[in-house]
Amino acid sequence: LLGRQVRGISSVEGYISALERGCRCVEVDCWD
Repeated sequence: LLGRQVRGISSVEGYISALERGCRCVEVDCWD
């Protein structure tokens, strides 16, 4: 997420950044 949790903009860059910093687990929530 790049902003507020419920209505914020999401982007793959957040996942890339976390994984590059050594994060071994990410959570993905999908809302329709």
